[in-house]
Amino acid sequence: MLAPFLKLGYIDDLGMILTSIVAGLVFGYILVSTGMGNSRKISAVFYGKDWGVMKVMFSAVVTTMILTYSSFYLGILDISLVQLTKLNLGAQIYGGLIFGAGMAIGGYCPGTAIAAGANRKIDALIFILGFMVGLWMFAINYGTISEFFMTDNLGKVTLSDVFNLSFGTMSMLVVLTALGTFLLLNKIEGKLYKKSI
Repeated sequence: MLAPFLKLGYIDDLGMILTSIVAGLVFGYILVSTGMGNSRKISAVFYGKDWGVMKVMFSAVVTTMILTYSSFYLGILDISLVQLTKLNLGAQIYGGLIFGAGMAIGGYCPGTAIAAGANRKIDALIFILGFMVGLWMFAINYGTISEFFMTDNLGKVTLSDVFNLSFGTMSMLVVLTALGTFLLLNKIEGKLYKKSI
């Protein structure tokens, strides 16, 4: 087994930090070069005008999944050492709704806001300020609301567990779902709302 590098001792904490910085810079460059640093492009998703953001992010998820499970089957990755976040269903549903509302209103997610802010876009800098205020409010109130995050704790759950399928079968179904979604989006793109935004 070669990966994960940190847990198997191939790199130290500093190496992991440097690797993360490089990966973040590459990801940020991709966001900007594909137009994901433009709030209008992100907002256009919610108007059914432009599904480019969804296509890019879904492609990234599928590519990562394929590389992860291919590495597992080739014996390169010890998947049991890959960290999974516990599923707190209620908290994550509410978090998703708040996150989605923030994207619809502000036109950014945290990652795209940072990428746009690096290009000195004023709206992104204001969004980042709001994001930091939200983090601060969450931190000072965590003691009061922390119990909420412990409810509906389902532990570490994967789609393979939910549907009782092998990693390979589940991966294939996700790929087929992605392809079907892309075909559907190509057909309806720009047809839901004709009025420009």
